[in-house]
Amino acid sequence: MEIFSIETMVYTIAFAVVLAMVYYFFMQRITSEAAEKLILSKADSKESAKTLEEIGFGGIKKKLAKRFLSGGNMIAKAVESVGAENDAGKKESDDLLFKKETELKYYIPEENNGDMLKKHLSDKPSALKLILAALIVAASAFVFSNAARFLENYAKNVFSRKVIPTPTGIAEQNETGIPSEDAEPAD
Repeated sequence: MEIFSIETMVYTIAFAVVLAMVYYFFMQRITSEAAEKLILSKADSKESAKTLEEIGFGGIKKKLAKRFLSGGNMIAKAVESVGAENDAGKKESDDLLFKKETELKYYIPEENNGDMLKKHLSDKPSALKLILAALIVAASAFVFSNAARFLENYAKNVFSRKVIPTPTGIAEQNETGIPSEDAEPAD
């Protein structure tokens, strides 16, 4: 049995695509929720910026929001952040080795809060769409792997046939070199 086969490659690609869809789903959900809460809390300047705790994020959701809001999707690009100004000018030697986690505050400036942001906020992915897309990818992987297996077997059969000329044409041979009984002579 081959470790690396076409089927393995097809299913690996399908798994990676489904994993990317799940990542995108959670990223869109969390960044959309954070942007909506910032808009509702009127965080539109550095002075009115809010921390993630202040807008209702905690635990793993806070860590994911912090990660996703530093990303490059359209919603994250609209959200800007500022660091806490506690001891900003004072640098200690430990700061070079062990970076302290600064509490970031987030806001959406008026110039970023336009039609484009509203369009992206209204296009939320749904769990049903995610499940349907995953099923389509899985079905496609199944079809492609079976088609690849069929084509591989077909190619092996076509190129592994032994043929000898006969008085009536060309007949196929089996492994022993004897013409097979079901072979029809060629015209």
